[in-house]
Amino acid sequence: PEFHIIDGKWYVYFAADDGDNKNHRMYVLENTSSDPFQGTWTFKGKVASNPDRWAIDGNVFQDQDALYMIWSGWEGETNGQQNIYISKMKNPWELEGNRVLLSEPTYNWEKQGDLDDKDNPPHVSVNEGPQYLEHNGQVFIVYSANGCWTDYYSLGLLSLTGEDILDPANWEKNAKPIFRKSEENGVYAPGHNSFFKSPDGTED
Repeated sequence: PEFHIIDGKWYVYFAADDGDNKNHRMYVLENTSSDPFQGTWTFKGKVASNPDRWAIDGNVFQDQDALYMIWSGWEGETNGQQNIYISKMKNPWELEGNRVLLSEPTYNWEKQGDLDDKDNPPHVSVNEGPQYLEHNGQVFIVYSANGCWTDYYSLGLLSLTGEDILDPANWEKNAKPIFRKSEENGVYAPGHNSFFKSPDGTED
């Protein structure tokens, strides 16, 4: 789950299914209380993309006074590859227009995902866990690559190079991971991150 304050209200975005992985989708709760431990949490429903496909790891952010969601999803109805998608939002619980593909596993360092599981394909290439980051006027998406079940789980970087955040041509992918396995330092699978500001707002 992710907790966000949007227009003075609390929202919780989370992935859920009915016990069948292929039915994973994003959902949202809303609380109008300024204190998230008070008030009432209201189930606002599924945050459905167009087309409506498997979805996890939703991250919501505001850029240029518009609200967006980024998430990890399947292109079609079957497992095999996870991509990063983006959509503009009408409001905190509804997406607007078609989803846009921003990133898919293209480099070898993003394609480590062999499985030994009768219920899944033998291999899944993964881009997931996208997180919006703005720093000194620059906009980035930090995402996780490779299977989270592997030691190769790592962090990649997309950088916005143009004005239109919904245009895939305006996003440049780093050719190498920014965090990765380091056997000499005893570091394995450094993926799925979050960013937040220090209390005084001066540090990320």
